[in-house]
Amino acid sequence: MFIRWSHRSRAYTRPWRRTNEPHRTLIAQLAESRRLDGKSKQRIVAHLGSCREPIETLRHRIWFYKHCDEKLAHLDLSADERTKLAAQLAARVPRPTVQEIAEHNRRAIDALMASFRPDGFAALVKAWNTASEDERQRFLDQLQTNPP
Repeated sequence: MFIRWSHRSRAYTRPWRRTNEPHRTLIAQLAESRRLDGKSKQRIVAHLGSCREPIETLRHRIWFYKHCDEKLAHLDLSADERTKLAAQLAARVPRPTVQEIAEHNRRAIDALMASFRPDGFAALVKAWNTASEDERQRFLDQLQTNPP
């Protein structure tokens, strides 16, 4: 078995996309090669995942490996085959390190938390994030004495 790579280009836009730019997607499929009537035939065993280019984008690589690992876990592969396939995947799309994943998760949590004030309702947070601890405490004290 081996990884079969292909590309797909999107020149059109979709209304729900944030950008209207065309993009390319790298597709990884698990394939096997067999001989039938003296001719070599390839058969797609599983679609492992796709990664939007540029592949240097961390969130694209995290998403790609999450799906690839899930698909490979469901297949009945030996440890040697799995190691060989993992090396083929990593040769084309670098696997994110543990530190990169932790940093990405921390940024995602910070972005989520930035949309909420400490008292629980959505608000403008840019001023909150740039405020000092004293300014934050004064704001909280003012909220407690004069609720909105």
